[in-house]
Amino acid sequence: MEAHPQRKSGSITQKPIDCLLSINVKSDKQYKKDEQLQKLLDQYIINLSEETIQSQGHVSESKLAELSRLEHLAHLNKSTLPPRAKKRWPVITLLAVTLIIVSLLLFARVSSTEIELDLSLSEVSFRLPEEQVLTNEIRLSSLGVSGIQEMELPRSATKEAQIIQTLENKGSAIRLTPVINDQQNNSVTLAAIILPARSRINISPGEIPQQYRLSIRSEQMDLRAAVDGIIEMAQAGAPPEQANFLSPKTIVFKSGSEEINLDMNFLTGTKSIFPRQLLADSLSLFNVDEHSNADNTNTIIRHVSTVLSGTLYFESLGGKEKQLRPAQEIRFESSTGEIRTLDFKDDHIALTFHGTVQGMTTGGDKNRVSLMPTYLEWLSARHGLSLLWGTTLYFFGLLVSIAGWWRAKQ
Repeated sequence: MEAHPQRKSGSITQKPIDCLLSINVKSDKQYKKDEQLQKLLDQYIINLSEETIQSQGHVSESKLAELSRLEHLAHLNKSTLPPRAKKRWPVITLLAVTLIIVSLLLFARVSSTEIELDLSLSEVSFRLPEEQVLTNEIRLSSLGVSGIQEMELPRSATKEAQIIQTLENKGSAIRLTPVINDQQNNSVTLAAIILPARSRINISPGEIPQQYRLSIRSEQMDLRAAVDGIIEMAQAGAPPEQANFLSPKTIVFKSGSEEINLDMNFLTGTKSIFPRQLLADSLSLFNVDEHSNADNTNTIIRHVSTVLSGTLYFESLGGKEKQLRPAQEIRFESSTGEIRTLDFKDDHIALTFHGTVQGMTTGGDKNRVSLMPTYLEWLSARHGLSLLWGTTLYFFGLLVSIAGWWRAKQ
């Protein structure tokens, strides 16, 4: 007795579904018949028009009556058709495509952009992509060299020539200072520095005022300094001593696997230390700030921005400017270009850089913000007129399509 109501319940649930399916099938058949009837009417009109032309305008009344009845029948059949449900997917698709395009223009960013930097820095680091002359010949009031693996000292009036080598990883160090007197023109001149490709350069203030440190990390290289007259030579771990070079001589410094540091004190009025248009990549505007406790069990390392002030120019956006605040962090995933000017000032390093960068960001590690232009900014700056006409035509076509779809469904 209990199984019977379950079969009845199942049949009741099934009936509405069967009715809906039946209605849909009937509707499809009615629409097909309407299409067939309309095609028949169109063909009848074409045939009757040809006959009328061939008979010089004579139309049979019986055929006109038949055409009228056929037209009336097609009209009656159309009036009995159930209304078709509006298909919303065309409009939804158009709106979705529009949303995707607008989102890409507003939020997607170009992979690389051309920029120019005009900066005042406390420190800068970069790499040489090819062999280049890094510095011109420089006459100095003092030169300190550390990280030396081997040093060749020429013969002087008081000492024979000698070669000093070190097996320590950090290398040895020496400071050369010409003795100031009125009787002799003593001098220390650093020869032009030529470095191989992929050499890493770091420039920062030295330990005393008006002194700058040039750090070079490269494969085996030789640096040379010309000495003339009485020179005070102070080697690490030994008392200073004076050497008198009766004629200009050359001291050769050879580096090892570690970086070599040059601490340079310039003479008053020294200019043109670095050549113009120095090719560079991997530009870094940070220094590493490292602090350790007394027993060296805990070390804190921070990357601190070296930007003092400056301006960032977006060359790909028609020279759009962005002012940089002191200590504002600017990072690049990659950078390639040329250092157009690099000069030592009284209290900072002046740098202008022009090149192409990728992944340019600002802000800290936890709230980094991209500075790369969006596609909308790039298009409006490079193809403003094309963007205007393309946007206008696109939205005009979109509105016309929606209006046509709406009228067709009325």
